[in-house]
Amino acid sequence: MDELRCLARQHTFAGYTKIEPKDAKSAAPVATRHHAIDWNYHPKFPRARPNRWRIELKDDGTSFKEFSVALDSQQQAVYMERWALYPNGKGPYLALRRITENAGGDTTGHESLLVIVGNHFAYARDRAHPLPEFGSRLRAGGCANLVDAAYEREDRAKMIHMLDLEGSYGEVYDS
Repeated sequence: MDELRCLARQHTFAGYTKIEPKDAKSAAPVATRHHAIDWNYHPKFPRARPNRWRIELKDDGTSFKEFSVALDSQQQAVYMERWALYPNGKGPYLALRRITENAGGDTTGHESLLVIVGNHFAYARDRAHPLPEFGSRLRAGGCANLVDAAYEREDRAKMIHMLDLEGSYGEVYDS
């Protein structure tokens, strides 16, 4: 079961981003990421807000910097990430979403996303819902915390349920 605890510390999420153009209030465009699939999600511990960031695009469009809208006590972005265009990362694109029904006929089954851009693809599959309950003793969510709580109770089934999601990336080459 220790291996399951290690897996709980890996990250995968997928969703969509809405971009608000820069205006009089903002010196840069602001993006908001909405997670459709999130390894850290549990309905008892929802995110306080979606992830929002300012975009600083390089002039040639090959990369951008992401600065969090949230600021620390020194009024600096809480984080900064640099994103770069992959080789062959332009071209035709396709995004597909699939929601499967569970045995009861409602849509609390698996959700999947497949995104293809140029030669690259990403696939994400959510875990089945509803997610397991963990009682009222827990004060914080997050996959690692919930899997650790199940580990302490020797509840392997809950550990596996929380880890039963997938995030994959690949690239297709001409032979």
